[in-house]
Amino acid sequence: MKKNGKKAGNRKKDKQNAYAKVTYIGVGLTALVGLTALVLLMRLSDPARYLSNVTPMPLPTAAPVFAQTPAPTSRETATPLPTPSTSAPPAEMVEEVFGEQVDFCITLPCEGEHTAAFSMEQLTYSKTMGDWRVHSGIDIRAAAGTEVKAASVGLVAEMYQDAMLGHTIVLNHEGGYQTIYQNLASTEMVKIGDSVEAGQCIGAVGDSAPAEMLEEPHLHFAVRLGERFVNPLDFVK
Repeated sequence: MKKNGKKAGNRKKDKQNAYAKVTYIGVGLTALVGLTALVLLMRLSDPARYLSNVTPMPLPTAAPVFAQTPAPTSRETATPLPTPSTSAPPAEMVEEVFGEQVDFCITLPCEGEHTAAFSMEQLTYSKTMGDWRVHSGIDIRAAAGTEVKAASVGLVAEMYQDAMLGHTIVLNHEGGYQTIYQNLASTEMVKIGDSVEAGQCIGAVGDSAPAEMLEEPHLHFAVRLGERFVNPLDFVK
C-alpha cells in the first residue's frame, strides 16, 4: 500500500514537473517571438524615419523652346563690320551711296598758303587750344573779306555757328559728298536750299572760329563723304 501510494505521488510530481517545463518553454517562446518582432519593428522604422527626412529630388522639367535652339554654326556667325578708314578713296573712282560711281572733282574755294594740312590719323598742334588734335580739313590763309567760292556745283544744306570753328556753310554734292566752309565772316550771302554753281561766291574769309583765333585769317575747308572726313586735296582737279 505504501509503495502504491509512493508511486502515485511520484507520478503526480512528474506530471507537475512536465507541466512546469511546458509552461516555461511556452513563456520562453512567447518572449522570443516578442523580442524578434520588436527588433524587426525597430529596423523597419529606421528607414521610414530616414525617408521622412529626405527631400524628394524634383523631376527635370522640359527646357523652353527658345532655350533649345541650337547654337549658330561657324557659317551662321555674323561677320564684324569693317572699321571705316580715315584715308580718302581714289578721286577718280568712288562709289556713291546709291550704288553709282561718281568722279567727284573740286576747285579750292580761295587762293592762299595752306597753313594746316588734313590730318585725321596724326595729331597736330593747335596754337590757340595749346594741345594736340586731329584736323578735319585744310586751312587756307587769306585776308579777311576774301571771297569764298563753292568748290563744286551743289545745294546749300546747312548754315550754323559752330562752337569751335565759327560761321559754317555746308554744301551737298552728287555722290553723297559734302564740302564744308568754316571760319567765315558771315552766312548771309546764301540760304538753305539754294542751288550754287562751281565758283559761285557763297561767303567771305573771317575770324569767327574760337578754336583758331590765334591763327591769321584763313578759311577752314573740309570734304566729307557720309560720316567720314576725307582729304580735300585728293579731289582737286
